[in-house]
Amino acid sequence: MKRTNFSSREKSLRDIFAIPLVLAALTVFGLLAALLGDGDGWRVLSWVALAAPIGVILRQAAFGGARRERAVRRRPTERA
Repeated sequence: MKRTNFSSREKSLRDIFAIPLVLAALTVFGLLAALLGDGDGWRVLSWVALAAPIGVILRQAAFGGARRERAVRRRPTERA
């Protein structure tokens, strides 16, 4: 069975891991700010940093499926 690549180009490691690495860095910053920071400013920064990955997850849950559905509809029919 032949695999069809629906992407216009191959993705590099940078393309694949850029957003997860940014989200991981935000999470680590938020945890450190909550543990080590003193004052309301650090508390707000930690909440924002820890809410960012949750916002991305909610956005993907709400709108991420539409992109996959369009890709499925555009697939050419495979002939045996």
